[in-house]
Amino acid sequence: MRHRRALGRRGLPVGDQVRPGRAGAGRGGFTVSGGEPMLQPDFTGEILGRCHDDLGLHTALDTSGFLGARASDAFLDSVDLVLLDIKSWDRELYMRLTSRQLEPTLVFARRLAALGKEVWVRFVLVRV
Repeated sequence: MRHRRALGRRGLPVGDQVRPGRAGAGRGGFTVSGGEPMLQPDFTGEILGRCHDDLGLHTALDTSGFLGARASDAFLDSVDLVLLDIKSWDRELYMRLTSRQLEPTLVFARRLAALGKEVWVRFVLVRV
C-alpha cells in the first residue's frame, strides 16, 4: 500500500514546514496531542520523525493508547516520551466512560515497556 505524504496548510509536506525556532533556555521539544493523534498515524509519524530525527528535538506523544497498534516500531523510534492517558483501571468503568475496551491500551503499554520507551501514565480524573 502506498502512503501519501501528509500535507499542511501551505500544500507542502508537513515535514517540510517544521523549522527550528529561536533557542530558549533548553534545546526544546515537541509534543503531539489531540483529540487522539493516532487517528492520523502517517501525519503524526511524519511530524515526529522530522522533529526528532532531523531537528534533534525531544518528542512526546500524548495518547489514550487505544489505537497504539497503528504505531509501527519505526514510528515509535521517533518518540522519546509517551504520555499515556488512562481514564480508569476498572474495566467496567473504563467501558462506561469511553465506550471502548481497556485491553488495547494495556497491550500498547506492555509493548512500550518491551521497547524500553519512557512512559508517563497519566490517570485522568473523570467525574461520573
